[in-house]
Amino acid sequence: MTLVTREDNNGITTLYLNRPEKHNALSQDLIKSLQQQLDATAEDDDVQLVILAAQGKTFCAGADLGEMQTSIDHSEAKNREDAENLATLLNTLFYLPKPTIAKIQGSAFGGGVGIIACCDIAIAHADAQFCLSEVKLGLIPAVISPYLISAMGLRHLKRFALSTEIIHSKKALEIGLIHEMMPEENLESYIQQLAMHMINNGPKAMADCKKLLHHVQHHTIDVALQNYTAQAIAKQRLQPEAQARLQQFLHKS
Repeated sequence: MTLVTREDNNGITTLYLNRPEKHNALSQDLIKSLQQQLDATAEDDDVQLVILAAQGKTFCAGADLGEMQTSIDHSEAKNREDAENLATLLNTLFYLPKPTIAKIQGSAFGGGVGIIACCDIAIAHADAQFCLSEVKLGLIPAVISPYLISAMGLRHLKRFALSTEIIHSKKALEIGLIHEMMPEENLESYIQQLAMHMINNGPKAMADCKKLLHHVQHHTIDVALQNYTAQAIAKQRLQPEAQARLQQFLHKS
């Protein structure tokens, strides 16, 4: 079975986690397969937007329990290697130079919640559930924590990482983990409409916008940041994509 399947449609690429019989748990093989697919989309000029979805009833159950059981007997070095594979995947997804939308059904646990936090936009079924269950197992949400803090903020993350409470869609929406929730029958059409709207934007501009926002998030508002943002827009105005789109817009006005 192909662990991650790819579907291309007019600039929109959908990547499906494809271990429904294991609730799309993040085995090392699944992590490597998704990494390969993300690397491929990053280099593919025909891909303008990526939707991350999952086959079956569950979005992602988090760590693979079978592999977790065997990890008890692994050395610290081997456990670190496995963790670094997930860390690299999350970093690739977070900084992917294409817009990303997570389409969420069923439930997401642990690393699955981390994947959602790495996507630019997250849309979920109204009955979806989320859980950071690591401390219940004596573990910690280590490699996913930077992205969860970025998505939900430290205060909310501390509550749900320490309590291991189930987070229902309504609460996930309130704390910023997802952007929209809706009935199952509307989810696919809504995401497709959003994706079609977004691919009308400038591909390079969207990539550069993501890069800008990531930079600004981690820097103090000072003269240096003021200069960075001024230089960024000055350079952007001279890009061929910007020149062409501005001319087109001005001729329509």
